[in-house]
Amino acid sequence: MVVSATRRRYRLRPLAAAWLVRARASLGTRRRRLGLSAGRAVQDKQSQSAVNTLAERFTSFVSRAKAFLRSIRNAWRGWLDTGVAGERLPLDFRSLTVYILIDIDMPSTDPNSFLPLKPHWFHVLLSLDGQEQHGYGIMQEVLDRTGGKVRLWPATLYGTLKRLMDEGLIEETAVRPAPEQDDARRRYYGLTRLGRRVLAGESARLEDLVRVIHAKRGARERRVES
Repeated sequence: MVVSATRRRYRLRPLAAAWLVRARASLGTRRRRLGLSAGRAVQDKQSQSAVNTLAERFTSFVSRAKAFLRSIRNAWRGWLDTGVAGERLPLDFRSLTVYILIDIDMPSTDPNSFLPLKPHWFHVLLSLDGQEQHGYGIMQEVLDRTGGKVRLWPATLYGTLKRLMDEGLIEETAVRPAPEQDDARRRYYGLTRLGRRVLAGESARLEDLVRVIHAKRGARERRVES
């Protein structure tokens, strides 16, 4: 099996132990949120019922996890008995070792996979075309460019900046104005190579759409005149 992923190795017993610890911690958190002491839990039937339900779910989860691991172990032992000589096996229950293959989602490098862009993504990328900007500068440019029709509020703007950085379309840059004209608390952003390609692709898509609209309107006007 060919995977573009990070291969991590876990032991069965520590993994099962981790599940138990997390489940017990969840149970304890739930009881603390309900504000129950040992004596109050007995008196408050409704709260006690909720705690009991959680405990039953925890027990059921542990049972299903054990059954799942047992079924895999038995199936794998059967495969080992039939023989698969010469192949490298991902599991080896003889040494109680599990190899878990984890696919890590990597940002796409195909510009077309981002199209069509969300409107606020497009406005942010367009504001960074050919220049570095800080968040407030981007907000003001979008407001001026659209005549006040599009306003990127701080929550939307900085959430968008984070998403664009995660996708590899923009990056934080060290290019800054002179210190006397700048605020050290500001963070400046610029387009990456992928970001410029995505912006170019979205611009071409919108231009094609405008041409289609003009062509359709022209055809309708000619029909009306005739």
